[in-house]
Amino acid sequence: MNNPEVVALLDEELPAELHLRVGNEFSILAELPDGSAVEGSGQDFFEALREVRSTLERSGRRLLCAGARRNVYPSGMQRQWTQGRRAYVLGGVPKGEKPPVVDIFWPAAAEDVVSVEEQHDWYTRWLATPHGEIRELGPDAEAPER
Repeated sequence: MNNPEVVALLDEELPAELHLRVGNEFSILAELPDGSAVEGSGQDFFEALREVRSTLERSGRRLLCAGARRNVYPSGMQRQWTQGRRAYVLGGVPKGEKPPVVDIFWPAAAEDVVSVEEQHDWYTRWLATPHGEIRELGPDAEAPER
């Protein structure tokens, strides 16, 4: 698998080509509009995407893709069955009901995209709530989608 996918960068709003590879690890090579490239790898595509996002965040950029949304996170089974390519949109349905599923490389709106750390923190809090509803996210955070 070496198919490029186009994903916009948050600040520049220009396309970046993502080349997905499967070998001993899953890797993503992000070719940026300025000619530079960022690579991430991991046990699945979600982990590789998180690595690419972390590197881009250090230079103040974010990918506008579903896998960077606050309330998108794959389950363990999704990570196995889809190689981390599909994830749930959490927070919109009660725990125990099946939430919508998205491809982590689908486009996302800039206002929905958060840092790797913010996404992980939200997911940790979501797991800790009895019904999967986070009522208090802090003064600058948006509520999860309904």
